[in-house]
Amino acid sequence: MTEMGREVAVQAKHNGASVILGPTVNIHRDPRAGRNLECWSEDPLLTGKKAANLVSGIQAGGVATCPKHFGGNESETKRKSSHVKENIDGRQMRETYLAAFQYLLAESDPMALMTAYNKIGGRFCSESPIIKRVLRERNGILEAVSCPIGLGLVLRLRL
Repeated sequence: MTEMGREVAVQAKHNGASVILGPTVNIHRDPRAGRNLECWSEDPLLTGKKAANLVSGIQAGGVATCPKHFGGNESETKRKSSHVKENIDGRQMRETYLAAFQYLLAESDPMALMTAYNKIGGRFCSESPIIKRVLRERNGILEAVSCPIGLGLVLRLRL
């Protein structure tokens, strides 16, 4: 994956891109999900480790990465609308969705993270307390969160 990341960086530079909006670190939970082809697995460990290696390779090639979609991205239908609400309990969130990002962040240093479009617990992911708890308090990341029309970006700075 690291070698592939270096090749992706070469292609990105050739096309004038300075940031890759990826990799997608979503977990396969439903075979009907329309963008599963962008993801690796239903296993958070496998997904997180592969993503970390890809991120390291891309950034070693001089191109920034923005892994996505932090926070329980489970729906493709109207995913950019304010009507998608995920009902994910704390244990499922920790052990499935956030675990992949924790492996990713433990083994690589992406320049940014993109939040999911959906709401969890009634709040958009980019406005969720999950951002503060998981990214800032547990991983030491100070973030600026933007959410234009349901798209959240978490810009990543170390404390």
